[in-house]
Amino acid sequence: FLKEFGEAAEERSGIAMAQAPQARTDILETLKRDGLSLRAASDFWKSDFDAVLTAVKHNGNALEYASENLRDSSPIVTEACRSVSPALKFASSRLNLDPDFLLSLIEQDILPLHGVAEEMSQNKKVVMAAVSKKGAQLEYAHCSLQCDREVVLAAVSTTGKALRFAAAEFWEDKQVVMAAIANDASAISLTCSLCGDKEVALAAVSRDGSTLKFVSDALKNDRDVVLSAVKTNGRVLGIAGLNLRNDKEIVQAAVGANAKSLKLPL
Repeated sequence: FLKEFGEAAEERSGIAMAQAPQARTDILETLKRDGLSLRAASDFWKSDFDAVLTAVKHNGNALEYASENLRDSSPIVTEACRSVSPALKFASSRLNLDPDFLLSLIEQDILPLHGVAEEMSQNKKVVMAAVSKKGAQLEYAHCSLQCDREVVLAAVSTTGKALRFAAAEFWEDKQVVMAAIANDASAISLTCSLCGDKEVALAAVSRDGSTLKFVSDALKNDRDVVLSAVKTNGRVLGIAGLNLRNDKEIVQAAVGANAKSLKLPL
């Protein structure tokens, strides 16, 4: 229907098209139901602002089938990325390489790094803005910025587990790991050497006792660490060192946090 109507439309004048409101309504309704149907449309509809805007709002990937002119339209590309952020890869190179446009997307909570041109994945200002909104955007940053302490700290401060996308050297960097744990205690699972660091362990288990399973065996036998852990999750009493499972204060703290701890084997 889209293709047939488009081909017919191309033979008409703009005045004739204006006299066919029902046909336009039908086209727009089709695109509302399935934005990717733009793929089968004629060039007329792929160049029609309203038709393309309707399509990309339904499915941002429809931007791939828009005319070259509309793939260079800021409003069209913005709506496409709002729907599916990686759709940015279908935008014109002008927009893809425009840091101000990318920053405007990020300000609207549209996080475009997944589809951004490599050159922009190296732009520290753009990447900092993105990871400050959502740390997991670090995955799509250029490797040079995954090695940048300022960028990594900004990322893990908003999404602790974004640590996994940082250069390996940061997995054992105490300042970075502590910043990640402050956001998400389970980020301790991403480090090896620091699982045996008491300060790091306390930071994690005091936020989420279940992270006791990630600390070293030595710290599972550390009274301070275990007591802090059971205060937030009594169930972890079962993975504490054997010598601490009969510690009265620890057992009472565990029971206070979770009555079901009484059923754990002591």
